[in-house]
Amino acid sequence: MAKKYVIGNWKTHPITYKEASQIFRGIVKALPRGGSVEIGICPPDIFIEPLTKLYRGKRIAFGAQNCARFITGSHTGETLPTMLRGLGIQYVVLGHSERRGEGETSKEVSEKIQGALKSRLTPIVCFGERDRDMHGEYLQVLAEQLRETLMGVSAAQIKKCILAYEPVWAIGKSAADALDANGVHQTMLYIRKVLVDMYGRNVGMKVRILYGGSVEPANADALIEESDGFLVGHASLVPEDFTTIIKTVVQHT
Repeated sequence: MAKKYVIGNWKTHPITYKEASQIFRGIVKALPRGGSVEIGICPPDIFIEPLTKLYRGKRIAFGAQNCARFITGSHTGETLPTMLRGLGIQYVVLGHSERRGEGETSKEVSEKIQGALKSRLTPIVCFGERDRDMHGEYLQVLAEQLRETLMGVSAAQIKKCILAYEPVWAIGKSAADALDANGVHQTMLYIRKVLVDMYGRNVGMKVRILYGGSVEPANADALIEESDGFLVGHASLVPEDFTTIIKTVVQHT
């Protein structure tokens, strides 16, 4: 069975390193044993280095939440992917809906993917519709966004990427308000079809796809079908919730 993933995106939380270290220690303490699950945490950049120094284990890999489109040069305010790799991290989240909402384009995300791969980072490439219509037109929006974002990404390169489907309208909603699991499963199957059309069956069926729309302990079991794991937002800041989600995924490995 293919490995599954649970990646925590802390966004701009918490405010202090003291809080960050407390959350991290809580997660480490409650980690379940067994299962073929890759666990990652993407804290704010300022906390990456101290947390990597704090952690002596091997079960958790670290990631960043963004990187520059460039691998060299002077670009004030940017963090180069080569710098991130120098910290020993493995993942970098690219094209998150919040960044796209601030104007980041699929073309820019595509350029960042290339820079991340050249720097030997694993891109976690986010995509997803802002609205859900009853006639299924959002599916075409997803297909177009995927094609634009993965423009120039070869079959060999897509194998080194992880995709993260995050329906924007569902982010921040409770489990009770989020989309029904069957709807998620059908959309994930459609995404898989698009990837097969782009890369052929042998490659498209093996691309790793995470789900990232308000994953919580209450809905993780229902949402894990058809996905290779989760990109977890707010629940990754609560050790009990995050490790409960990990336990759920372990049960499906």
